[in-house]
Amino acid sequence: LGFDPGPRDGVYDAAAQAAVAALYTARGYRAQGLTTDQEEKARQLRKALLDAQANLDTAKASEQNAAKPPKASAISEAEAAVRNAETALASALRKAESDLADAQSAVDRAKSTLDRSRVTKTEADAEAARTAAVKRDADSALATARSGGVNPTTGLSFTAAEIEQLVTSASTAAQAATQAAQAARESAGAIEAATAELRTAQVRLNDTPALNTAAVQQAIDSVTAAKLRKSEMNETSDGLSSARASTQSAQRSVQQANEELARELAKGGISLPAGEVVFVDADSVRVEEVTLNAGDAATGKLMTVTGARFAVAASVSTADRDLLTLGAKVTIEASDAGIETTGEITSIAEKAGTDGLDEQHVRVMISMDSVPTGAQQLNDLPVRITIPISSTGDTLVLVVPVAAVSLAADGTSRVEVETDPKKETKLVNVKPGISSNGLVQVDPLEEGSLNEGDRVVVGASGQESS
Repeated sequence: LGFDPGPRDGVYDAAAQAAVAALYTARGYRAQGLTTDQEEKARQLRKALLDAQANLDTAKASEQNAAKPPKASAISEAEAAVRNAETALASALRKAESDLADAQSAVDRAKSTLDRSRVTKTEADAEAARTAAVKRDADSALATARSGGVNPTTGLSFTAAEIEQLVTSASTAAQAATQAAQAARESAGAIEAATAELRTAQVRLNDTPALNTAAVQQAIDSVTAAKLRKSEMNETSDGLSSARASTQSAQRSVQQANEELARELAKGGISLPAGEVVFVDADSVRVEEVTLNAGDAATGKLMTVTGARFAVAASVSTADRDLLTLGAKVTIEASDAGIETTGEITSIAEKAGTDGLDEQHVRVMISMDSVPTGAQQLNDLPVRITIPISSTGDTLVLVVPVAAVSLAADGTSRVEVETDPKKETKLVNVKPGISSNGLVQVDPLEEGSLNEGDRVVVGASGQESS
């Protein structure tokens, strides 16, 4: 049909599916493919395959780099990186200690300020209370004087001068009380400020270890990474082994991704309904005749096909059947066509009389190892088939013409051998073996009685042979 499905391996793979899709397209139909869900899963599996392939490429690149010996400059850079990282770590540790000490000092200062503020407020509160009492006394004495009361000191009414003095004392006491109250309020504000400062300092003290721990850990990680890099340069073989292991793991991942994608595609793929195709168990066939036309119901005989390979139909007697084996090599000759090739026995009928043969012969089918030029001339023509059934192998044996062997009255096989130039002969008893091409293997029963080069009698006078 002109659509290549790939090798004949019994697997409905991507190549076979592509051929089926091309066939449907050529006939004007849409091939049945994956469902929407299968397409989505296949897309995800293809992406996973691409990711696995990318990881494999990265692993291979790492393996190649690991296989290269490090340059002196790279080693120097790695050593410098270790020193720099260690210096940075020492600096981070010193800074952590300094920051912690500063934070603790700030807390201590805030506590001291708060303590002083509390003492100041206590003193200010006491002074405010005292001045308030003085003010009350001054106000009370002034009120008594103005109301015509008696001066408790003189026992007489207050004079104008005494009242004026009381007014001055009351004013002075009021100012002192106001100032003391203001000082008390300011000391309270100082306590609030000192308390807030202490909270801030305490938060800083609490946060400082964590902040510096992160910085110190980062410096430690930098030192570890720098030392590891330097170690990898000094231990190329270990690094190469690790890189190779990573490459092998990535290769397994790619293989697994390929297999998963293949399994998913095999679930759907391009389907070929059984009702739309006829399978022929042959490498290829030739369509000899198509019985139906496009659109006809597919009933009865659809078409006639013939095999595209040459085969030879031979027959053997029932007595010789057991001498043959499947797969045995044969020689095929057609003298008239000048063709000679080899083949092998592909089938031997179980019983005689099949395929148009009589009851004394068995059908044997033979395939050609290769089709020689002009083999088309062999169609329906007789050929000569030679089937070796026994061999002497590489062993040298004595052979004589078949006509040179005769039977004695007692059934013993014998050969007549010339003994001297006067044409005198003697009979030599032999044991015949296998025969081929007019010759037969013979073993003399008496050692030395028949040798290579001896002349033997094959018939009447004038028909001798050696």
